[in-house]
Amino acid sequence: MEAGKTVLCMAAWMSAWSITAEGDNTVPKAENVRWVSLDFKTVLNWTVRPSDYRYTVLYALSHEADIRTEALSQDYDYMDDLPHTYSSQFNPYKESNISSVEFSLKE
Repeated sequence: MEAGKTVLCMAAWMSAWSITAEGDNTVPKAENVRWVSLDFKTVLNWTVRPSDYRYTVLYALSHEADIRTEALSQDYDYMDDLPHTYSSQFNPYKESNISSVEFSLKE
């Protein structure tokens, strides 16, 4: 009975370790993707954890972006298997913030 408990505890520990180790080896995905636009100067922001990957942004005419994670070594055969993050659609004509105009009158 004691050996069964030991095996069960060992199995639980190994499965917890494999989940933790797997999380450390996964390819990072862009998160918190958001558009920021002021006076029609638009920036796409996102967050990622530090890694040896670069990110490529693909824009579409419908004002959305596809952020792809790519290995720096360029030896990855299946680029479609790498994670993608899609932004929400963005219309700069409707969603850009316009700053106030400053002026003064001279007599």
